[in-house]
Amino acid sequence: MPEESRASVRLVGEHELPQSWVDRMAAWGYEVTAQPPEQFTGGGPVLWLQWDAEAEGDAALLGGTPLITVAAPGVHPGHCDFVLPLPPDPEALRQALEEATDVARLVEEVRDLRQRYNLIDEEIELLRRPCRSTGRETTADDLLRSLGENLEPLVRATAWFVGGYDADRNELAIVSAAPSVANRLLGARLRIRGRMLYRVLQSRTPLIVTSVTAAADGGLDRELRELGELAGGSPHELLAVPIHAFGRTFGLICIFDPRAHPSAALVDALEAVARHTASVIENARLHEEIRRLSVFDDLTEVYNFQFFEEVLARELTRATSFQLPLALIFIDLDGFKGVNDQYGHALGSRVLREVGRFLQSSVRRVDIVGRFGGDEFVILLPQANAEGADIVATRLRARLLDHRFLGDMRLDIHLSLSAGIATFPEPCRTREELLGAADQAMYRAKANTRNSIEHARESDVR
Repeated sequence: MPEESRASVRLVGEHELPQSWVDRMAAWGYEVTAQPPEQFTGGGPVLWLQWDAEAEGDAALLGGTPLITVAAPGVHPGHCDFVLPLPPDPEALRQALEEATDVARLVEEVRDLRQRYNLIDEEIELLRRPCRSTGRETTADDLLRSLGENLEPLVRATAWFVGGYDADRNELAIVSAAPSVANRLLGARLRIRGRMLYRVLQSRTPLIVTSVTAAADGGLDRELRELGELAGGSPHELLAVPIHAFGRTFGLICIFDPRAHPSAALVDALEAVARHTASVIENARLHEEIRRLSVFDDLTEVYNFQFFEEVLARELTRATSFQLPLALIFIDLDGFKGVNDQYGHALGSRVLREVGRFLQSSVRRVDIVGRFGGDEFVILLPQANAEGADIVATRLRARLLDHRFLGDMRLDIHLSLSAGIATFPEPCRTREELLGAADQAMYRAKANTRNSIEHARESDVR
């Protein structure tokens, strides 16, 4: 047996083992120790020397588990791996010892797996909790806070915190912390000055410092001292686990002096929880981005026409139920093609984006601005009649004439608009009539003098 796989054999029993056995096992690479049965605390492999009154002579019971009973008649199936007659055949003894050693190692592995299993049970529960929380918590900070609230049963440490990582500022914003340090840490921003945590965040690999003092002596003293102050003392061990997924780092879990030594099982569990939380954060971000893209026009940042139609249908239902007026303004920018021709489509797009912001800032918060397409916009005015809509359209027209577009680029671009107004319940009764009549009125304004406003007529309603 090689030196690196050297194992100990404990002799438990009332009988003395012949020295030749001890010498032989020592030659095979085993350490042999004797232990009275009453002092036996378990472990393996174990060579039990027993005498069975019902058997013919002595017998050696050899096992890799600590479950062999002291009395031979009490041995149950599975409690003993091998029963050897005394004196045993040397080769049989050697083979039995090797196999019992393997059993002992398996027992240790099973014990470790049970520990991992318990951690995984806790981890799975932690993984479920962020999922359950996504219905009401969608921001990264909310999800990191949810993670922190559920960390305590898993880490059982003197102090810990969870921080969201701001890569632009190279800072951690502490959003959750152990109760012992919450008053001092929550809301704080930790500047990543040293290389230790920066390396964890950039490499996205956990860091275990088993002796903070020794690490400090090795040149990380300032960074660790600052972290120690955050932990409220002088920690001996530090475990830092990055929260990352899809090539992005969202934050960091920092644990000081876990009550159990930072085992591979604990690190694996924390990494799994961190990765899952990061995935939930990224999914929430993508969900919000998809929602934004499904609602807003990506160029002008006002509502796209599909969503505008949904809002229009909803407002029409409300107006009908409560007998409220409703107005719609259809806007076309006069001569916008000339902007594209003179300045190019890239700058033309920037002008359209600025038009969207201009319209949003020029109406009430309850009014809905949408892009119909190209350089045409629609504005829905809840609880507004024809007179009120005319006031809004007139104000927009005047303000637009005075507005200088792309002034930050030292350009002097001015625009005008032609607008058509249609109202509910007269002359329009449906969504199609409102849009169609406002569109017809807008074309009439454009055909007349441009830079003007027209109201829908009965003849515009189809």
